[in-house]
Amino acid sequence: MWKRFLSTSFVLFTFITALNAQDSIRTAALSATFSDIPGTPRVVNNEPGRFWVVTWRQNGAPASIQCRIMRSDGTLGTIKTLVNSPSNSLHSFDLAYLRQTENYLLAYELPDGLYVQSFNKNFVRQGAAIAIQKGVHETQARFLITSSSKRMFLFWLAAQQFRRIELSPN
Repeated sequence: MWKRFLSTSFVLFTFITALNAQDSIRTAALSATFSDIPGTPRVVNNEPGRFWVVTWRQNGAPASIQCRIMRSDGTLGTIKTLVNSPSNSLHSFDLAYLRQTENYLLAYELPDGLYVQSFNKNFVRQGAAIAIQKGVHETQARFLITSSSKRMFLFWLAAQQFRRIELSPN
């Protein structure tokens, strides 16, 4: 009798907890004119448990790559435009956070090739963009940072070849 009562109570408790958990899911609109393009958005967690940076491709005239900070309580920061007139490639960018320097590194594709640009924690450009490879299209650039955060690589596709380059954290 007690086993049946306890098992029924456990199932009921689990069901009620699951219903309450469904109510706690929060959604947020990143942009009123967000483009529903495959391959976007990209999310970087720079301060575990505190906030994330969401980056996406925004179509329009001109198209752009934009970002916005999303805090753990659901509040959103202002929209920042990182790059204007990127290439038409759907998977044309990636964002990485460098803990040592507290900077962001954006790899993106323009119509004439693949570039990397450094931004500070307020998304202000740090220096000029660096051309990684000219004349490439649909590169699908992706960053990889080692677990020790001491080495950073950029991988991309070019002419049916998978390429990589090691980047300096600064």
